[in-house]
Amino acid sequence: MQHIPTMESTWYEGFRKRRHRRSRSESKLPATKESGTLPPATPSARTLVKTASEPALKESSPSPSASERQYNACFMARLNVADLQRETVRHLRDIDDVEFWGAKGIPGFRTYLTKKFGSLTAGWRALDIDGNGRLSFNEFCIACRKMGYHGNLKKLWRQLDENCNGFVSLTEIDEQVGQMLGKFKLALMNEYGDMLTAWRKGLDTNGSGRIEEAEIASCCKRLGLNFNSKRLFDVLRTSPNGKGVTLAEFDADAARRWYSSDFKGLISGKNKEFVEDITGIGTTIPYPADISSHPVKGGALAWRRELEARDRAEVREAIEKNYSMRCGLHTKSAFKSTLKSRCGSLLGAWREALDLDGNGRLTFGEFCQALHRLGLHGEVKRLWEELDKQGKGYLLFGDLDKDTDAALTEFQQKLIAQHGNLLMAWIKDLDTGGTGCVSSGQFQRTCQKIGFSGDAKKTFQCDAA
Repeated sequence: MQHIPTMESTWYEGFRKRRHRRSRSESKLPATKESGTLPPATPSARTLVKTASEPALKESSPSPSASERQYNACFMARLNVADLQRETVRHLRDIDDVEFWGAKGIPGFRTYLTKKFGSLTAGWRALDIDGNGRLSFNEFCIACRKMGYHGNLKKLWRQLDENCNGFVSLTEIDEQVGQMLGKFKLALMNEYGDMLTAWRKGLDTNGSGRIEEAEIASCCKRLGLNFNSKRLFDVLRTSPNGKGVTLAEFDADAARRWYSSDFKGLISGKNKEFVEDITGIGTTIPYPADISSHPVKGGALAWRRELEARDRAEVREAIEKNYSMRCGLHTKSAFKSTLKSRCGSLLGAWREALDLDGNGRLTFGEFCQALHRLGLHGEVKRLWEELDKQGKGYLLFGDLDKDTDAALTEFQQKLIAQHGNLLMAWIKDLDTGGTGCVSSGQFQRTCQKIGFSGDAKKTFQCDAA
């Protein structure tokens, strides 16, 4: 019976098993001594016989099928393509390493930050997302990968963290830049209290929202700092072709205070960025007041109270502005201005329009009637309360014009002391010609005669009006 091999589940498994069986059968054949080749083939017990008259044929190796040949060709092609790709990648990496900043340590890292973000300060703030002025290793790795920096981060971290404290600051990336920024910020905080006030009063004095190199130079001169203003300006700005440095580029904490209107920084942390890197800070050099006295707890509650106080002040200001724009009389100043325009002076208005009975007092009823006669309207009760602050229940002329009332009282007392009463003073000193009126010159001479200490000319104008 002819031996027929069983079919495998897949052509690949069948091909592998057949090759394995062939290699095992070939390994059992002895090699010749002369050349180490296989001995001549002998008839095998397993022969393929078609008829009884045909001679027995030796068993030969089966030829690969079309599918097997196709598999071998595809497999080898894929291997060759993979090798070529790996070789190409290695070659390209070798080319990129010539200008690869990740392979150049700290100088390459500084150059990478400057080229990508415009300045080393902007690159540092892209790393220091929380703005505390310190980077842990985890923060450092996440930020570097996020910005697309490819290099040996562990090696770079060991180079940066020389003191092995587990943190990296701007000074460890570039000591000169870190010290310069820290000293500049410390001088501003000592002079102006905080960085937002320093920006508004010391740097951006024209209110343009940006600072130029000339403004930085002028500020450094006022603070007594011997810095290279161009170098400091280049460190702060984010673009070589930019039009200046904005508040956000200058100080991130000050920008947050400005945007949130938290000018005191109650909901912000201590603004210690770059200041902590100064040599001797906290020991020989004290921290500025904005850092040392910054509230640690209760900042949110204090901020809420300040917002409420601001709201009340805004409402009060809006109400006062609304009252000033309304028709009628609502304030003491408006009432006095109206009386001056109507009657010439407050003394004339008091005598001719308000105190008609001449008793020197004005009750609330008389006040209401006088306003009705003058054709004035408004919040009468509120105006009365503003005039009668002591709550006497009546008004005196001194409640309208305190200075004029004091001058008239002194003038009358001097005349009474000189002549006994006002009638005799009028006849003997003021109206000496009997015309029924007195001139300005005569009034001033009388004031000089009786020793009047006030302004005679101004008193005459008030009385004449």
